[in-house]
Amino acid sequence: MTRTTQTLCLAGLLAIGAQVLGNEASTSSSVSTTATNKQQAMHDCMAKQKANNTGMTENAMQTVCRNQLHKNRQQKSGNDLASGPTAETTANPRPPLQPPQ
Repeated sequence: MTRTTQTLCLAGLLAIGAQVLGNEASTSSSVSTTATNKQQAMHDCMAKQKANNTGMTENAMQTVCRNQLHKNRQQKSGNDLASGPTAETTANPRPPLQPPQ
């Protein structure tokens, strides 16, 4: 009976280990896809800056592109601080606090 219990425990641990490794592989895949998307967006922005022929240096163009990509990411995630309060926060304001009596 002990050998059967040990075998079942070992099989369970192997199954859990395989699942964890599978999750790690998919996570690293999505991270590399995100990095590729960022690189492509940066490349596109740099090409657009060069096409505009504004006379900026390579470093200045990179700075402009980094700032633009950062701004785009903030807007997509809803963390744009310049936009002010959202409709959700202004639709249901909290009632004023009543002083203790």
